[in-house]
Amino acid sequence: MAKIKLNGDTSGYIEISAPAVSGNNTLELGPGTKILTNLDNTFTGVSTFTNGLHVTGGSFGLGTDNPASKLEVKAASAPHITSVYSTTDHITMTTGGSGGGLNITSGNHFAINHQPFADRAGDTNLTERFRIATDGIATFNAENININRNAGDPYIALQTSGTSNATLYGGASTGFRVFTKPSGGSLAERLRVANDGTVSIGSPSSGGWKLKVVVDDNASYQSAVNISNNVNADFTFDIKSNEVRVGPSVAIPLLIKTGNTEKVRIQSGGNVLLGNTTSTSTASPVNLSLGGTFSNSHGQNPKLNLWEDSVGDYMSLGVSSSQMDFTMSRDEYDFVWYGQNDSDNGPEERMRLDNGEKLLDFTSTCKIRLKGSSSIGRTHAHLNIGSDGSTNTDTRAIDIWGSWGDQESKSITWNHGTTTSQMVCQQRVRYNTTPSTTVYEIGRFYNGQDTTAFPFQLQSTSTTTADLTVDGQIYNKNQSFVAYSTQSNNIQSSTKIDYTVSTSYQSVFSNSNSRFTAQRAGLYLFYVRHWFIANQTGTVYLDMMKNGTSVKEFRVTHPTASSEYETIQGSALVYMAVNDYMEVNGSASGNAYLHESAGNRHSEFSGFYVSG
Repeated sequence: MAKIKLNGDTSGYIEISAPAVSGNNTLELGPGTKILTNLDNTFTGVSTFTNGLHVTGGSFGLGTDNPASKLEVKAASAPHITSVYSTTDHITMTTGGSGGGLNITSGNHFAINHQPFADRAGDTNLTERFRIATDGIATFNAENININRNAGDPYIALQTSGTSNATLYGGASTGFRVFTKPSGGSLAERLRVANDGTVSIGSPSSGGWKLKVVVDDNASYQSAVNISNNVNADFTFDIKSNEVRVGPSVAIPLLIKTGNTEKVRIQSGGNVLLGNTTSTSTASPVNLSLGGTFSNSHGQNPKLNLWEDSVGDYMSLGVSSSQMDFTMSRDEYDFVWYGQNDSDNGPEERMRLDNGEKLLDFTSTCKIRLKGSSSIGRTHAHLNIGSDGSTNTDTRAIDIWGSWGDQESKSITWNHGTTTSQMVCQQRVRYNTTPSTTVYEIGRFYNGQDTTAFPFQLQSTSTTTADLTVDGQIYNKNQSFVAYSTQSNNIQSSTKIDYTVSTSYQSVFSNSNSRFTAQRAGLYLFYVRHWFIANQTGTVYLDMMKNGTSVKEFRVTHPTASSEYETIQGSALVYMAVNDYMEVNGSASGNAYLHESAGNRHSEFSGFYVSG
């Protein structure tokens, strides 16, 4: 193999040998290129290499005979690659001119710089973007980030001036965690996303909740949750340790919708509307359910507390024993109902339940209208008044009171229409100044008579007496009767006379035994009338028989015969106890006969109740 050896002044030389094997690389030296060596045969560099250095195949190694990559630089000490850009930069990798790149400065830190493309012909607008200091801190735009591992868990620490202010952890057992350190405080966990997807804020555990937020309870305002929109309405959802704030800070309503339908509206003035967008009524009813069960302690299970003061007095609505309770904690608190009058002078009291007096009080202009069941029985009455009192109990069921003027009346009226002519009945009490008297009157106007006549009057004459005036007949249907004989027999021996009455009197007089039976105790006035047979002499008798015994006797005697039928009659006032009965017997002596005188024209047996 041919060789060329260039010897120096001493022992140094340069040896150029031809390739021993065909295909080896060829070293070309262009014009003006100098390969520099020192006395120790050490390569010191290329001072001039106009056309560049090209390695088209294989690897290039500096400081190594067996490069493992296309380019490998090895050195025992000092940087592997040194490119001096300035007196302060140890390493600078640039892109054109003095553009941005990679450098290690005299402060022994690693930095990446950036320069806009338009400025890369010079040294302008070169800005450091990333730095790794000798302590391992990585800096982006002068903000610190520290990436490390903690007991096998990776973490990122955000720092300022060498002090960790926030840390992000990611662990296989605890999930993702965020730590922060307040001014003057210590580093503490603030957020955790567990491996099961639950999120806890301010607490190391979510307790099974998908989202759990915990704040310290102190005097300063701390929000557990704050959701704000400062673009349009400045809406906030704010949960403090002891309160919840929801809604906009401006005067607009707060709406709650299901789908696209509004269900709840809280107006700016504080009104709460359910199923309604205005303060007017809505056609569809809306329910507000407070839930829970009832209690057996009446008035002690409030569901809605309307008011409560610092000492525990309250006004509330509740449920107990399947009933609704309206509860006041003190007897001086009343239930009051107000209504707006037509003159718009504000609400006026209409009805008051005086809690202390146990009195329901209506204003003078208010009325009560009762519409109830038409069923028979006291429990079905439209109005039940009174009490089950003991003996001699005076129950003042209805009081009609107030001052009285002369001829003033206070009335109770029954109507089947709206006009005076349709009045059925009216009861009234009228006061007269001179003479001082009180009159109880009953009027009946059913026949359409528009009049003030009161045919029944009970007028006081003293504190203990009164006069009764009735313009018309008095009927005592159940305690009076009129009967007549059904036979025309001539009676001589004592015989009970048969009578009959109309069906309207059947309750007190029996046609089957011709007997009147008293339904109440008291004095009764009885009357009886029959005929004396003509052309006879002797005596005829009529006997009123009470319970089978004669209590009154009537007789007529004719010593000489008369050609006319003469009437024998009499009346008697008899006391009857309940279920006592009265009958009539007829008899005669001599050759005389009592004629029963059939028919209501010729005979009569009657009676009626007088007084108790």
